[in-house]
Amino acid sequence: MGHYDNCRPENCPTCGQALGVVWACGRKYCTTYHKWLLTNNPKEYKKIINEIKLEQEAEEEKRVVKRQIARQTKAIAQKAKLEAEGG
Repeated sequence: MGHYDNCRPENCPTCGQALGVVWACGRKYCTTYHKWLLTNNPKEYKKIINEIKLEQEAEEEKRVVKRQIARQTKAIAQKAKLEAEGG
């Protein structure tokens, strides 16, 4: 399976599996693999889904903190600009 398999719109972008083919590719983010796990290994499926969920929550937290820092930095710069103009 090469790049061509991954770039076909009907195939899984993660592992290149064709639409409708369900096998154990082992790729953590492959939704087709998730379907295979759901029927063959529900415990592993739950484990992977929880890991992905935790990663997504951590990424969201990083984005929120980054926006807060940018907002605070902008406010500090604005305050300093006003003080410099007025003083």
